[in-house]
Amino acid sequence: MVRLHALVEGQTEESFINEILAPELATSLVFVDARTLTTGRKHGKAQKGGGASYDRVRRELVRWMKEDQGHDSWFTTMFDFYRLDTSFPGFDNCMKKISGLARVECLETMFAADIKQVFQNGVSRRFIPYIQLHEFESLVYADPNSLSTVRPYHDDAIAQLIRIKHEAGGAELVDGGENTSPSKWLIKLIPDYAKLVDGILAIKHMGLAKLRSECPHFDSWINRLTAATSA
Repeated sequence: MVRLHALVEGQTEESFINEILAPELATSLVFVDARTLTTGRKHGKAQKGGGASYDRVRRELVRWMKEDQGHDSWFTTMFDFYRLDTSFPGFDNCMKKISGLARVECLETMFAADIKQVFQNGVSRRFIPYIQLHEFESLVYADPNSLSTVRPYHDDAIAQLIRIKHEAGGAELVDGGENTSPSKWLIKLIPDYAKLVDGILAIKHMGLAKLRSECPHFDSWINRLTAATSA
């Protein structure tokens, strides 16, 4: 049995981990829980979700890793590449890579290396960072037709999303431009699109197998998780 802790960017990612990823990995005796990053405090209450500095990400992740140093505990993350804080380790050098995928893989490598510096034991070895290319909504593009189950009568919009995906070369390659990111297209074409509800339901409908087949970087993450935790 393995316990996998995931530090995530927001409520949508937390729902994805708990409702979609956790049941799948539980069949392999990997039990997952998620925690949304605390981004500040207001009136004495923790504020969660949204962008945060790398310093805050690092501080919260390291604290959690120190809290649970059991041999059966692993850690991962789920943050968007889109608008990722520029203070992430190696950010400037990683941005020199030609492709979005190469940039994200570079950032993940530098992230893991930075966390490793904190620990002198095996805890850092059990950290597998993940940065979503380009943002959570990219996963919806794995099968835009799944949106018809939660947003019926949007056939034209769904057809355009399919076209955007094909023109980009894949779900994860719909770029991270200010006006052309996956979420911006969704909101533009389906104005009442609700990220937390519609995205999660659409992904549930398409299933994890479809998601993995259409999103190579996401699939690589799941492969790394399952291979590492079963070793």
